Amino acid sequence: MKKLILFLLLLAANAGSMAQAIKTTLRDSAGIYTLYRGGAPYTIKGAAANNFHVQVAGFGGNTIRTYGINDSTAAWLDTAYAHGISVCLGLYVRKQRELDYHDPAAVQAQFDSLEQQVLLFKDHPAVLLWSIGNEADAGYNNADTATNILFWDALNDIGEMIHARDTNHLTTTVLVNSEVNKVKLLKERFTALDILSINSYAPNVPGVLPNLQSAGWTKPYMITEFGPRGTWQMNPEPRRIMPWGGLVEQTSTEKAAIYRQVYQDHIAGNALNNCLGGFVFLWGYQSSGDVVTWYGLYNRLGETFAAADEMQYAWTGAYPSNRAPVIRNRDSLLFNNKRAEDTVIVEANSVNTAWVHASDPDNDPLRYEWLIIPENSAMAGGDPAASLPGVPGLILSQAADSMRFRAPAAAGNYRLYVYVHDPHGKVANAAIPFRVIPSATGTLITSTATGGNWSLPASWQGGVVPADADTVVILAGSSITINTPVKVACTRIAGTLGFNTNTSNTFSTGDLTVDSTGIFNAKNGTIGRTVTVNGNLVNNGAVDLSRAGATLIMGPAANSTLLGGTGTYAYGIIRSLTAGNPHGVILQTPVSIPSILTLADGVFHNGPYLTMDNTQVGFGAAVTYCEIRRTQHASLSDAYTLGSAAALYVRYHHDAGAPAQVITEGHELPVSRSLHSITVNNPEGVIIQDNLALRSINSALVLTDGILHLPADKTLVCTNPSYPGTPGSPHSFVEGAVALSAGATAVDRTFPVGSGGRRRKVVLSGVAAVSGAVAVRLSIHAAAGWPGMNMRSLSAARRWQCSVHSGELDSFSGIGIDYGTDDGDTQNRIAFSRKHHGVYHALPAGSSNDSTVYAATGSYGPGWYATGQDCSNLHTLTIAGIKAGIPGSKIALYPNPVTGNAIYIVCTPALKQTALATLLDMRGNAVHRWLLPPGQVNQELSFDKKPAGGVYLLVLKGAGVYRSFKVVIL
Repeated sequence: MKKLILFLLLLAANAGSMAQAIKTTLRDSAGIYTLYRGGAPYTIKGAAANNFHVQVAGFGGNTIRTYGINDSTAAWLDTAYAHGISVCLGLYVRKQRELDYHDPAAVQAQFDSLEQQVLLFKDHPAVLLWSIGNEADAGYNNADTATNILFWDALNDIGEMIHARDTNHLTTTVLVNSEVNKVKLLKERFTALDILSINSYAPNVPGVLPNLQSAGWTKPYMITEFGPRGTWQMNPEPRRIMPWGGLVEQTSTEKAAIYRQVYQDHIAGNALNNCLGGFVFLWGYQSSGDVVTWYGLYNRLGETFAAADEMQYAWTGAYPSNRAPVIRNRDSLLFNNKRAEDTVIVEANSVNTAWVHASDPDNDPLRYEWLIIPENSAMAGGDPAASLPGVPGLILSQAADSMRFRAPAAAGNYRLYVYVHDPHGKVANAAIPFRVIPSATGTLITSTATGGNWSLPASWQGGVVPADADTVVILAGSSITINTPVKVACTRIAGTLGFNTNTSNTFSTGDLTVDSTGIFNAKNGTIGRTVTVNGNLVNNGAVDLSRAGATLIMGPAANSTLLGGTGTYAYGIIRSLTAGNPHGVILQTPVSIPSILTLADGVFHNGPYLTMDNTQVGFGAAVTYCEIRRTQHASLSDAYTLGSAAALYVRYHHDAGAPAQVITEGHELPVSRSLHSITVNNPEGVIIQDNLALRSINSALVLTDGILHLPADKTLVCTNPSYPGTPGSPHSFVEGAVALSAGATAVDRTFPVGSGGRRRKVVLSGVAAVSGAVAVRLSIHAAAGWPGMNMRSLSAARRWQCSVHSGELDSFSGIGIDYGTDDGDTQNRIAFSRKHHGVYHALPAGSSNDSTVYAATGSYGPGWYATGQDCSNLHTLTIAGIKAGIPGSKIALYPNPVTGNAIYIVCTPALKQTALATLLDMRGNAVHRWLLPPGQVNQELSFDKKPAGGVYLLVLKGAGVYRSFKVVIL
């Protein structure tokens, strides 16, 4: 940027040495403003120019406008001044969506940059005005007053800076429209603005002045862009919007009348209402847009349309001595005897006719140029001597004002153009949008003896490029290069078919047959291409699908399809293969897939022919891994061969276009039951039916969406001691056993286990083997056993079993277990038991939160673990001196009064015999009985149905034990 500023400064200084600034002023006479330049009244006869700007003066114009400062600005100013043209010099101001006007530093940076630009060119004699932004208000939100005030204040600061730095020139800003509330706030905040400018197109121009008057704007204004109805303004004219969205364009003659009318009626006609002038859009030609010829007073050859003649008449009162040809209206151009509004649709490769009626005001001889271009084309490429970059080879014959042509072979949206030239650099044009659809029947298209690029008519006999419905034959000795995306009904290759260097080109066909002399290279050099076959692929020749990026898609067809033949595949490889035919794909030839096998739809009948092996790629280095991707409605019919050193990934993913369903494992899992990684991304889940070993170092188990189900006695074993495990997610975990491995160095392991449709993961800290490696297995089982020492209750839903799957475990130093509402109230303790149905004693307490409870650091090992609550937060009534068969024993009853659905009895030490607890009402009737087993410190007496509130007697009886308690139930 610094280099650009220095360059521009030198150019500006050079220009300044030749001439000085010419002062521009405004004079107010009874509310009517007049613009003065160099002391003389000055009416702006302007052009928004992007090409041919020096020619504005030859048509009577005196001003051009630019949109920003760049490295061409100095040269434009110099040539404009040399031709007597002044310049409304644009300063690019960022829109609200491009700059945060709440950020003072960003606003200041923009201000500083524009100040340097003003200093560079303020003294150039071509400068007329400074335009502070062009449509910087685009996206303006009237409701965001705070931002709008900052926006207008920032522009006002720029205006005040210009007045301070440049006393010779005035300021304007260009708005996208004249919306009243916006102009009101601008009027209040942008006080340094001398002239307001509006860009407006037919039919909106008549509303500009009334809007400004309603907003209270009394200073001068300009129309800084005007022209025919915009492409964004077509909704009021539905007949001119085609069903596919194509827009019907006015002829150049129709546009010319609009340019003159707008200038005369709403610009020059409002001089007494303080309109200082206007700028016609576009002086030059478009290079892009919804319709590339919608605006523009020139074609790209530098010839002018009638709009330039009309602007000369509007500016000077006289037409040029030679005027442009005339195509009076849209009825003057017919496509198969249809007008543009008649919705023209033709089949690919069909033969059609076009006719135009044109005339010349000077009776000059006319030359007719016919072109067909794809919709939304850019103004580049093609024949440099043509008015537009048309599709070559379509014109079959041409008379003076008519022609026969073949529709393009590729379906899509196009435009037929006619350009009518006179000998003096004047031109007229008209267009018809049309749509090409695939041929309903198709034809047989045969290559020439030598072939060539697919898209060129010269590559095919009869000069007809194959269309979607055609059958293609490539003759022996002929070589065709795919240089565009291709789709045909059927292909037979006896010669050679290959691709050019454009990696976006694809090839799609129905049946594909490669003869014994045929070669099909789905590549360009080392880069593979995508080939789609919606039919049978019979290879009796040579096919190369081995290169990186090559993919063969066996797509949908009316019946099952074959992948067979007696020919060869380069290196015996199809790099990636997709089986996507709901009726099935039958493999009948040996192939090895080193990259991706996608089971997208239907059954892939692989028989004995399929190998997955990422180490056998033939050309180039081995790939990282091979993978099988399977959706919920696709499968593999048979087992396959897995390379002895292959790294295999299996990915289950949901096809959003098919009904949701669980995926049950099939032959995509190898016979060895060992692979590198498995991914679950199917909301309905995946069922694994047997033990499975996963060997990846960092991604053995990827849980994206859905539950991975295993039978109760099976295990998902991650065998790599470096794999740390994964937490999974609340909606994706393993409902079954997971084993994770560790070495002799202590490491942490995360087990993504769950049960009952809920994730209840476990984290083991400091897992270490005695030597070598150990695989620690975590599984979840039904709740069982009794609370032991320091435990009031245990999880009501599950127990976690930790066991050794293989190797010898030294120990682990900590354990953390996730719990949820189905486990009971907030869990604050982990308990341990040697047996599933045993007594669970509390482990030393660690931290806990609302989802995970931890044990303190210690030494732990195999066994059964449970979450629960200890007694630390309970208020108990302790009664001492009660004999329970053990001297010094205590029996505690809590809570009392009873508010919940249970009573708890703590016996310390634990009872050594079975005891009976009976709840009696005050009449002596038994309300509930409980049998208390021996060995329990904490006994829970729960009610199936809580008794009515009142006073009861709880009697505890056993060998050597008798005690009664008064109990109040609320």
